[in-house]
Amino acid sequence: MIAYEQQVEMVEYIARAYRRALRRLDISRAMGEESEDLTTDKNYVYVIDRTIEDCSPDTRHVIMNEFLHKSNPLWYEGYFSKSRFYKVKREAVAEFLHCLSV
Repeated sequence: MIAYEQQVEMVEYIARAYRRALRRLDISRAMGEESEDLTTDKNYVYVIDRTIEDCSPDTRHVIMNEFLHKSNPLWYEGYFSKSRFYKVKREAVAEFLHCLSV
C-alpha cells in the first residue's frame, strides 16, 4: 500500500502534466495550429477527463478543485467542514488513482 503523502505527490504530478497539456492545446488553438505533435497532449487530457467522469461526485469535485484547477485554497468551505474535507480528500485521492489504474 502506498502512503497517502506519496499518493498526493502522484496526483499533483498528474495534475501538473494535465495543466501543461491543456496550456499547449490552448496555445495551439489560439494560434490556429492543429499539429499531430499535440496528439499525446490530447490523449492525456482525454484520459484524465474520462477518469474523473468515472469517479464519484465528491471525488470529482475534490480532484478538480484541489489539484487540476488549483482553486482558492479554501474553496471547500462552501461544501465541507474542514474535518470532512480532509476525510473526503483522502478518499478522493485513493479513488482517483484507482480509477486511473483500472
